[in-house]
Amino acid sequence: MPAVRTTTIAARLTEVSRLRDAVGALAAPDAGLPVRPSPQAIAAWSLAIYEAATNVVRHGHAGGADSPIALEIETAADEVIMRLRDQGEHNPAWAAPQAPATEQLQAALDDLAEGGYGLPIIRQVAHAVRYERTPAGENLLELRFRY
Repeated sequence: MPAVRTTTIAARLTEVSRLRDAVGALAAPDAGLPVRPSPQAIAAWSLAIYEAATNVVRHGHAGGADSPIALEIETAADEVIMRLRDQGEHNPAWAAPQAPATEQLQAALDDLAEGGYGLPIIRQVAHAVRYERTPAGENLLELRFRY
């Protein structure tokens, strides 16, 4: 049976690094993963979660709130599934069809944009991204990463 770990933070930018730390804990020898992820994989997954959680705080919680954001990390035989759950505003950008991540990153670099890197980074790193607004009004962003 897959192991699930949950870390919950307040929807504040000052708290987001705790989620990155929770992902980093997967590198520990006693993390219980069937395959030990490379340091590069851990860094990429941490960056994806950091970007996603930052977007949740900025766009779903008006830059900060006391409401919770939960990160569930589920480890399976061949992948790690990370789910961000929150009760902030719906973010339609998660569900919108996207150009390939490499094209999005290149466009942001060409425009020297100050923002807009998060979604392309997430889509580049995760092999699957799913978003839904649940019937209970919760945002659920699921990212899947292969070992």
